[in-house]
Amino acid sequence: MADPDEEDHDDTDPPAEPSTNGLDALSASASRYFQTSAMSAYVSSIVGESFQRFDKQLEPFRAMYADTFRSVFKNTGFPEWIAEASRSLLPQGWDAGLKATARALVEGVLPRNLRGVDSLRISSLMELADEGITVFLVPRPAIARRLLNATTTKARRRILGDCAAAILDDCDAVLDECTDLETMTGVSFTRKAIAAARAGHTEAAQALAANTLDTLLVDTYGWRVSRQLTSHKAGKREDLRNGSVRYFMAFAPIWHVYADFWADRGDPVPSAFSRHASAHAVGPRQFTKRATIQAIMLTTSFIAWRNGL
Repeated sequence: MADPDEEDHDDTDPPAEPSTNGLDALSASASRYFQTSAMSAYVSSIVGESFQRFDKQLEPFRAMYADTFRSVFKNTGFPEWIAEASRSLLPQGWDAGLKATARALVEGVLPRNLRGVDSLRISSLMELADEGITVFLVPRPAIARRLLNATTTKARRRILGDCAAAILDDCDAVLDECTDLETMTGVSFTRKAIAAARAGHTEAAQALAANTLDTLLVDTYGWRVSRQLTSHKAGKREDLRNGSVRYFMAFAPIWHVYADFWADRGDPVPSAFSRHASAHAVGPRQFTKRATIQAIMLTTSFIAWRNGL
């Protein structure tokens, strides 16, 4: 039977409208870096000892840095806006130093697979999160860059299918680094889901990954809190807006795949991975190779986040 994810109905899915869930978190994170005394240490270690004597001179600029970088994040052009901020705030000759410092600060809050991705834009991260696709530590930089640069839902989902084998390898490699005893059961069962997917048993792999993710959330937060964290009753999640950048990137796509789905109310079955549809609407529309890759990526990234990677 043909994978329904390859059929025309998937082509007509409208691109997700970018949300602003993570924008405040990103801006606040940048602001905190530039408003704390740790700024001097960062400058010293990255740019060199020559900046130490200018520590007192930097003090008046710190609030200005915060405002400027908030604008930087809102306008979503990392390197070019960092350079512009440097030129506008510092005397001539300091451009290169502040640019290097600012880039290091920005990249310091990103997962390692996104560091050095010059085309990274906040709007792209929002689109991926709104479609339940993670780029937190998986997949590898080249595939993450393709997902971030894709302009439509159809294009992003095609990448998941075309790069499925490589993405599974990436998930396996990240799980090798996850040694926290509290997540070892999750690691073991996610590996079983990966093995099933490699063997062509994508339906079994998707079901196992979905239930492993659910179990990990309950193990981490408890049943009641995990249900509150994934609930869509109140609309947008304030803790995602106010939390760290890494928390947003790890959890925002997970929150999306827990969107309400009521089969008994006639809700259309989504072709993208949905935790509730996987549990209550078993069939070829929901259980696809692309949805399976989504589920395994999300489970892997959450385990990695739990392990502090």
